[in-house]
Amino acid sequence: MRILIKVLAGILCSVFFLLGSAIVGALVADGLSTLFSTVSHINPSSISKFTNIISRLILVLGTIAGFYLGYSRTLKKNVQDIGIKKKVTKLVLLIIGLFIIGIIGYIVYLNIRAYNKFGYYVYVSDEKVFDSTIDSKDPKILDHGRLLKDEIIGLDKKIDGGDGKKEGKVRWVECYGIDCDEGWESRSYK
Repeated sequence: MRILIKVLAGILCSVFFLLGSAIVGALVADGLSTLFSTVSHINPSSISKFTNIISRLILVLGTIAGFYLGYSRTLKKNVQDIGIKKKVTKLVLLIIGLFIIGIIGYIVYLNIRAYNKFGYYVYVSDEKVFDSTIDSKDPKILDHGRLLKDEIIGLDKKIDGGDGKKEGKVRWVECYGIDCDEGWESRSYK
């Protein structure tokens, strides 16, 4: 009878927590989609998927937390309940920690992946510029800078007939981070 009362109390609390976590999940999803929409290089469909996962996770964790609170707070506690409570508390903290680390990791991944769409190009009037170390003040360098790879490929097709990133007057390297335009002279364009 005691376990039945605890289970019913847990179910009742989980219903209240379900409603509350649904509201919190919707607010968090809306806030995250607003935050991510300010970053122009993130795909809107991936933002929607990510915010849906977050809101559902909040809903599930809130429901589990409600059941646990209703179950553990009902009736008088004994020594065995305290041991279970400590284990469940550690498990919940572990899940929350992994959740936070996962969010941070996902945001870092999105930022790193976004830079793979960029490249750094150098456009010269004479290909001999690429034979030795590039001098940034060389008058044979007509243009250089960081652009989307698609734009660089279009520029290469327009000027060199699309002969590739290591041949012709337009050459480029792929970006793998935010510092793509630092030290561009020392990169190998051969």
